Amino acid sequence: MTGTTTRPGRSHVATDVALVATFAAFIAVCAQFALPSVNGVEFSLQPFAVLLCGAVLGARRGFLAVVLYLALGAAGLPVFVQGASGAGQFVGATGGYLLTFPLVALAAGLAAQWFRGPRRPVAIVIGGAIGIVLNWLAGALSVSLVANLPYSTAAKTLAVFLPADFVKLVIAAAVATAVHRAFPQLLGRR
Repeated sequence: MTGTTTRPGRSHVATDVALVATFAAFIAVCAQFALPSVNGVEFSLQPFAVLLCGAVLGARRGFLAVVLYLALGAAGLPVFVQGASGAGQFVGATGGYLLTFPLVALAAGLAAQWFRGPRRPVAIVIGGAIGIVLNWLAGALSVSLVANLPYSTAAKTLAVFLPADFVKLVIAAAVATAVHRAFPQLLGRR
């Protein structure tokens, strides 16, 4: 047999790496759009980007994109909200949020992969909602510990973010659904 041989899966790996890197950069950009903070936690587009990563890329690539984003921030690149960086962010008021972001992307990504057609947007909203609640609970815990507040007080104070996060989730589900309609092979086969 003559001619060149190609390595199976090589182009898929390159595509995966490009998508993961692009979405990690997308999260970093969205994190820069923030409003003033409540107990050290800013309202930003960062959760929207995390949800969109999972919903568009699927569980594995969405999870990896968020982990890459977190690794870049931990390494000192100013990619967190309002240009913050460093490993200290993981033990600050926003630590619970940051540490659970990969799980948020994972939940939205699993829902996007498991359901097709008209059920997919609803599934993304349900999967993303599970991720948001987990993220909020962990975020309230980190704020409680850092601000020396009772957990219930921190949770009540931070509940102000939940309605906006659910709006971001619905928008992310709509965008992801449109992307999958345009690029049906993006998630690959189940």
